[in-house]
Amino acid sequence: MDLFFETMANQGVRTAIERYADENLTWWSAGAGNVEDRIGEFMDEFGAQVSGAVELTVGAKTCEGDRAAVEVTLHAELTEGRIYHNNFHFLFEFRNGVIVKIAEYHDTHHAYETIGPTLRKVGFVDA
Repeated sequence: MDLFFETMANQGVRTAIERYADENLTWWSAGAGNVEDRIGEFMDEFGAQVSGAVELTVGAKTCEGDRAAVEVTLHAELTEGRIYHNNFHFLFEFRNGVIVKIAEYHDTHHAYETIGPTLRKVGFVDA
């Protein structure tokens, strides 16, 4: 899982998915539903709002069978001076050594308050 997040932080979510996920990946995100068809666009839009580096910190990991649970903290200063700091829980499911499903949980209220326009632009939430 470290390589997935390291690749996502340094080369983008599209590259991480290409390298480590099945072509039929399902990615569910709290408050947005299935986002596998929009996650790349969202990360591009989010990245355009960041004034410096995105700090992605991988915390506790628990693996059992074909599943892995990972805690992640994301911190970024946005161009308007606001701070986006959110804690995530990712549940990964694997098949044949590749990721087939991601369930992403985070503080949706904080996300709506800090990056709501971006969430609406890519269809993660209703306008």
